[in-house]
Amino acid sequence: MVDFSAKQGSMSTIKSNPRKGKPLMALHRLFSKYAAFSVQQGRQQRARELVQVLPPERLAEDEATLASEIVNSLAIAMPKLEEGEMFQTDRLIKVDARTLPNRLVFDDSRPTWVEATEITVHIPFTGDPAMLDVQPSTHQGGVLAEIDSGRSEILLIYQLTDADPNISSQIERAVREIKMHLGWLQTDFSNSDGLVQSARSEISRRKSTIEQHAKIINATGLPRKQ
Repeated sequence: MVDFSAKQGSMSTIKSNPRKGKPLMALHRLFSKYAAFSVQQGRQQRARELVQVLPPERLAEDEATLASEIVNSLAIAMPKLEEGEMFQTDRLIKVDARTLPNRLVFDDSRPTWVEATEITVHIPFTGDPAMLDVQPSTHQGGVLAEIDSGRSEILLIYQLTDADPNISSQIERAVREIKMHLGWLQTDFSNSDGLVQSARSEISRRKSTIEQHAKIINATGLPRKQ
């Protein structure tokens, strides 16, 4: 497992960031919030729900074609990294020296603020940002990052007090791990048989229900009013 949180950088990398007067970034571990299996089950339930709201006259259409239409409406836009568009931004911040390795602090009862540099690596992507929170059936630890859904960017954040010769390799490994997880997700969601089966079984169920309803009301022999 490779962890690209700041605390696993070089000795000059900051372990945490109690930014003076500013909240922490919304960093979280990618590919860890929802299990792929649960997401697939949710999509199958959604397929059944879409069949349930179909106008009754549509149930007379070809079952396979109708099921295919339902499945296509639930297609997932798997994220794809735009590595050629990556860039960085940076700024000066203040951090508490008590959080730094090998930094002598004489009075650890209160913060000792020191200058540091925060580098944010912006990784543009296309596709559905929600999939970045889905854990594939094959997975590793995931990458600590922030997702900017509005800009469709993954943000890797590094905070340093000194130049780190390993920063480029850390970024490369983070990108490689993200792509690896996306590949595993693509494999998990490439088979739509479960969705098709869910849609077709619900179509059959609705047809049977409507047919049974018709038999029941016709048994009276009386004219029907809406």
